[in-house]
Amino acid sequence: MIKRVKAGTAFALPVKIRDSNFSDISAIEFLFKQEKKGRTLKTAYWSRDGESRDAVKRENENTILVIFSREDTYLFAQDELFFLDTRIHYDGSDMNPFSDIVQLTMSETLFGRAEEVTADG
Repeated sequence: MIKRVKAGTAFALPVKIRDSNFSDISAIEFLFKQEKKGRTLKTAYWSRDGESRDAVKRENENTILVIFSREDTYLFAQDELFFLDTRIHYDGSDMNPFSDIVQLTMSETLFGRAEEVTADG
């Protein structure tokens, strides 16, 4: 299933980690690219010790919320696929388990980068 997100909208992308040993995970890196072999457009990092950047663990779940600002969403081409890859780090280990590359779609928006609609018009 391809997850759709909308350009120009700040949101938290839930990434469920299907690992029965989540308590042994010390950190997770998140990498977003427009093309698999292209340059990295956004990164996020979650660490159990609190040094996280643009990522928060959902309480009592194996889910990390990757935070996208409005500006982050404009980094990606609208109505096209982009890709997420993860690297999981375990306590006391140099080994990283396999993780799938996830396809996402950045849906278009009619709002420009700085465009806001307010009650007064």
